[in-house]
Amino acid sequence: MFAHNLGRSKLYVRLGLWKYSLNSVATECNRNLNLRALHNQSSTSSTPELLSSSSVPPFNQKNKNPPLQHSERPKVSESVKQLLPLLAIQPSHYIIIHIHAKPYLVMAGDIVRLPFKMPGVVPGDILRLNRAACIGSRDYTLKGTPYIDEQLYECRATVMGTESEPMRFKKKTKRRCRKVKTVKSKHRFTILRIAELKIKSLEDVKPL
Repeated sequence: MFAHNLGRSKLYVRLGLWKYSLNSVATECNRNLNLRALHNQSSTSSTPELLSSSSVPPFNQKNKNPPLQHSERPKVSESVKQLLPLLAIQPSHYIIIHIHAKPYLVMAGDIVRLPFKMPGVVPGDILRLNRAACIGSRDYTLKGTPYIDEQLYECRATVMGTESEPMRFKKKTKRRCRKVKTVKSKHRFTILRIAELKIKSLEDVKPL
């Protein structure tokens, strides 16, 4: 009987210690939550003093620059106004055009073979090339930053057609494998002819 009561007393002591440990953990958690709430209140109260609404943009506001409109285009400089007529009266001109970010140095009447098949064009179409990095002659050169204003010149190309190279065959194998895979490839190219290259006069340029 004594031993049985002693076992119950030990059990009660263990349960009491366990309840005490749970209570200590709960009080510690409540204390941490109270400290965190006080810290958040102090930070929110001090934020409006440091940052104003004008200096912080809204979350969903895009800070991208809008594209330049016609009225926002840079004006023609005085040097261009003076030298553009001299460049226009030169006997022959060359131009560096960019097609899909690749430069091509061409003159009027040249044939350009693009290293790809241009989608959406058929033979006979006339394309206006409006991305010129440089236009020059024997004595004068007009450079763009990065491109020249398309109102200063006209460059048109005619689609001649599409060419294709002979079929290529390439055999592919893997190590310790007897299977041989044959891959076929046939590239196609678009042919352009520079039909017109003209430098406009100042009277033809629209007022900027």
